[in-house]
Amino acid sequence: MSHQSQWYLNDIVINDYFKLITNRDPSIYCFDTFFLNKLSKSGYAGVKRWTRSVDIFSKTKIFFPIHIQSNQFCHWVVVCVDNAKKHITYYDSLRERAYERFLHVIAEYLNDEHMNKLGTPLQTDEWLLLVGENPCQKNGRDCGVFMCIFVEYISRNARFNFNQNHMLSFRQLIAYELTINKIINLNEEEPDIDEAIRRIINN
Repeated sequence: MSHQSQWYLNDIVINDYFKLITNRDPSIYCFDTFFLNKLSKSGYAGVKRWTRSVDIFSKTKIFFPIHIQSNQFCHWVVVCVDNAKKHITYYDSLRERAYERFLHVIAEYLNDEHMNKLGTPLQTDEWLLLVGENPCQKNGRDCGVFMCIFVEYISRNARFNFNQNHMLSFRQLIAYELTINKIINLNEEEPDIDEAIRRIINN
């Protein structure tokens, strides 16, 4: 870990981790980390085939990981679509309000997808665009870990019970879960998260 870039989670790690989440619960759908970039460059026509074998509106929750890159700034955020509640919620460990615009990008995509797959527009006036209340990172390298844990917790309706101090343990847990090819449900009532993760890994 001598070089700072080694602390960043890349697309392969994030996409593989999200596959474990959807394997645990097939009612969850996670888009690939490259999806939003393709949508931004090519519009709906460039991505409509990405869901040719899945009806995203039959899912309970849909997650859109978003990689923001501008000059020297790189950051991960995520948007969650809750089909039952009709909520589109933006989660950002830096709480950068400037990137809330992705809520509207996702809402427009959902409308296009609904028109293409179901033949009717999405009733967007019934949907709420929200900014989630989430723990905040205190450094410049843990955004990917925060995003992965946001998705893991939200996917099972767990209450956020972690903060910046737990990120090293969560890195170790993510590595362990990828090794065993399975997500471990961490008890949200656990009084000591670091100790709980140590028990899981050393079990």
